[in-house]
Amino acid sequence: NVISQFRHTERRYPCAEPTLLDVASGSRHKNIPRLLEAFAELRRDIPNAQLRLIGPSLGPTSAMAQLMRRMGLEGVTFLGPRPRSEIGKEMQRAWLLTHLSLEESFSLVALEAHFSGLPVMAGLDSGGITEVLDYGRAGLLVDARDPRAISTAIRSAITDGPPIQSPEVRDWVKETYAPDVVGSAYLTWYRESLR
Repeated sequence: NVISQFRHTERRYPCAEPTLLDVASGSRHKNIPRLLEAFAELRRDIPNAQLRLIGPSLGPTSAMAQLMRRMGLEGVTFLGPRPRSEIGKEMQRAWLLTHLSLEESFSLVALEAHFSGLPVMAGLDSGGITEVLDYGRAGLLVDARDPRAISTAIRSAITDGPPIQSPEVRDWVKETYAPDVVGSAYLTWYRESLR
């Protein structure tokens, strides 16, 4: 069970610098160029902000990393694919998961962030991820096509320090997506289908 590796924790140890994280890929649906645009704008106001990118086509020698170096954008670390244990550690250090895909059928990474206690920002009209964020009650939803809106939302979220997942969100995540809850729902569905 993937989620069992990301058991909810009451304690997180965020970095001293405002640190954003995304676990995605370099595909166009994952919308990394718009996140980078928003991050460049954010750095003008918060020069010590950091962005860490994990996933295929997001390594240090990727085309996107080389383009960012040529453009002189600092504060972005392209980590490439990483093992689950390392992703969990990155989630403990980050201030905010900025997963701004244009399309998501569900978003396991957002759920993993929830179970790590990491607040999540996602696209307002990006599919199933809105359900994982309880339609904005369990995370931040923003227009993923608008770098300025993304930058403004991130700035608001991190201005007073690392955002904290509220007790209501923690309870909702456990009640809705804990492995035993999901397993029980599947078994009920199977039983009803067999009838």
